Amino acid sequence: MTNTIGDNLGEENVLIIAYHIGGLATPQSAGDPDFRTPDGDQMRNHFNVAGTPSGPVNRSSFGTSNFIVNANNWSSNCTSEVANTANANVALDVAIDHNTREVTINTEVFYTTNSANTHYLTVGYLEEGIIASQISYNSTWNSDYFYPNGDYYHRHVFRGFINSAEGDVIDANATAIISNDYTFTVPTDINGQPVNIYSLEFFAIVHEGLNDSADSEIINAAKSTDSFVNITEFEKRELIVAPNPNNGSFVINGLEDSDVVMINDLSGRTVDFIREGNRVEVATSGFYLLNVAGDKGSGNLAFTAK
Repeated sequence: MTNTIGDNLGEENVLIIAYHIGGLATPQSAGDPDFRTPDGDQMRNHFNVAGTPSGPVNRSSFGTSNFIVNANNWSSNCTSEVANTANANVALDVAIDHNTREVTINTEVFYTTNSANTHYLTVGYLEEGIIASQISYNSTWNSDYFYPNGDYYHRHVFRGFINSAEGDVIDANATAIISNDYTFTVPTDINGQPVNIYSLEFFAIVHEGLNDSADSEIINAAKSTDSFVNITEFEKRELIVAPNPNNGSFVINGLEDSDVVMINDLSGRTVDFIREGNRVEVATSGFYLLNVAGDKGSGNLAFTAK
């Protein structure tokens, strides 16, 4: 459902945050990943999210007493929200040193219409493209993201807030650009699940606090993918593994000689491989996530070796 929203409205026009909370997020057996976080649980408890998949769209009530809505209503709610004019512009720049895992974030907020209400700025991060198990009561939901072995391609997985869920107070009466800087070190793992430094997305949200459905609305938000230190020109790379699936030997179309390549298995562990130019070989069959970073930016994709 969230993938459909991104397709319909454009990924650049929506910020999708997938909080893993409640019973469906509880690992069912040994080896299952645990994507739950204290920050996510705080949001669930504060806003009284009873069942999943459900959640707010811009923390707006849409004329009801509760802004926590069933997933079936997300698409229509998003369509109505994008037609509204925001009272503030939000932007953020992100730089990551992938050797130290230190992140530097600069945020900017500029009000087009000033407000007397108290507003807050919350900064956090997501991880894209985690291949792991998934519980679903409806096999038609995002069916294209399931692998033959039952694993799932998880998108927009919430990893945590960098300041706090409540956020930092900002002056909604300001007439100039409001800047805030943050420095953060990305953990190597959360609940034993490795955090892929090459697949992170950062976001900044301006909102009216964490109160209730009457006064928690999101004013505007922005997001940014990783911008690696010492890369002068950044863009998301279009990479193609051919063939895919393959027998463990394949070519990466779009790969540069100077690019850094990393391959991870389903558990997030780094996989050994042989590389000659743009040709790569892995010794063991399985489902893998390929990550590439270099002077022209970064990219990642999943592939299968049989």
